[in-house]
Amino acid sequence: NCMDKARSWCAANKREPYLTEVLVASAKYLFCGRLDRLDKINGKLRIQDYKTSKSIFIDQFVQMATYIIALKEWLNLDVTEMEVVRLNKEDGDFESLVISDPAEIESFKQQAIRNRETFEFMKWDKDERFDWRKK
Repeated sequence: NCMDKARSWCAANKREPYLTEVLVASAKYLFCGRLDRLDKINGKLRIQDYKTSKSIFIDQFVQMATYIIALKEWLNLDVTEMEVVRLNKEDGDFESLVISDPAEIESFKQQAIRNRETFEFMKWDKDERFDWRKK
């Protein structure tokens, strides 16, 4: 059922593949990951992430924002759309959510950067000089 819905969706959403299953990284922010797909649709670059989760979650867009940052840094590509494509193995559900508002995409990019900064900050929690629990 899910695959039938996905095939129908693919037929209705013609895309020109640009990159697939590519490792991207940001030397500036020290994160990396493997993007599922980057397509050109109507002259715009759209990053896609395929999920088998029970729902679409906001952190999936934060993850894609890290890829957008890395693609700009490495390849000088301007990605202007993000899409989560969800296929549920259990109930056959299928859905797609596209974000193309530049302000929303910028918010996700800023959140990705904040997440990285928080990760670095939390390393201090392991620093014995700051271990107030032992005092």
